[in-house]
Amino acid sequence: MRLAESVAVSEAEAEAVFAEGRLRLVAHLLKRAGPGTPSSARLGQRREAERILEALIEGGSWSDAVAQSDDRETRGAGGLLGLFASGELPSALDRVVENLEPGRVSSVVQSGEGFHIVHRPRFEDARSPYRRLLRERRLAEADARSNEDEREAREFAVLPRAAARVGELAGDPSAWLGSPGALARWEGGELPDSIAARYLLHLPAQSLVELATAGEAAHTDLIVELGTREMRLIDAAAGGDPVPVSTGESLRRLHADEIEYWTEALALDPGGAASREALASYIESFVAGEEGARSLPPLLEAWLLGRVEHRVHPRGVMAAIVAARNALAGVGADPGESPRGLGAR
Repeated sequence: MRLAESVAVSEAEAEAVFAEGRLRLVAHLLKRAGPGTPSSARLGQRREAERILEALIEGGSWSDAVAQSDDRETRGAGGLLGLFASGELPSALDRVVENLEPGRVSSVVQSGEGFHIVHRPRFEDARSPYRRLLRERRLAEADARSNEDEREAREFAVLPRAAARVGELAGDPSAWLGSPGALARWEGGELPDSIAARYLLHLPAQSLVELATAGEAAHTDLIVELGTREMRLIDAAAGGDPVPVSTGESLRRLHADEIEYWTEALALDPGGAASREALASYIESFVAGEEGARSLPPLLEAWLLGRVEHRVHPRGVMAAIVAARNALAGVGADPGESPRGLGAR
């Protein structure tokens, strides 16, 4: 896999983009209440959100408020959801953000996830996150353009009925591990059913249910995404170095920072044992494209796509976690130095 091209964003440029208002920095807190939540519990969550909002109106701090959020993934980052243009958030939240001035919080907003209070931080309170997220967005846009150009040059094509077959794969990924079929082809390679199945094995059950019933457009998008990653992996392997030299140097330089990041992202306890639920949640957000690009995800992609541990069933997931952790630690170690596990600080 490639590291995206370097993109520099100065503080002055970030401030100008913030002032323009097209890309909004959005934070929230959530009191969770899904479709299956009983009405009494749903009412309790709404009242809890209203109580938190009242405390904010009376002068309470956002940090105290967001500490009560049920969204574990954003709670530790001040509730930050990310940087969004108009139309990129779910409609209920998008309408609120559209009319929310920096420094303000919204009233309680209901979505399919539960009850939100949305906050737009001011630039002076979020200089560093805004600049970082703007740079990551531009990196992602540059990477997307590069991938699109590469697919066109290689005559990338989603095969007939492949989109419909994704729904079948999601119904029972393990049944497709030995399938000889393919979902996409391009000059020099293809995306086998078996590779996609190995990827889907790591999604939470609810995500597989949703994927199985999603429309053809969503299935096609997934095929294109997985096919692009497989194409890059095949290219890297054909070059004799699954992890390019430039990537390896960046990995060594950022190793200490990445260990801390993964320890938090995977909710590793002090003994180094990963939480299966936290891992599933992280992989789900990564597959959905909600996780920002960092230096280690290409290695996680390689593991998920079968390059490190390639026949993982749910009952063997803990063994796969250990294998992946050891592989990741080995890449980050200097020659002659013992690899460090992800639980190391």
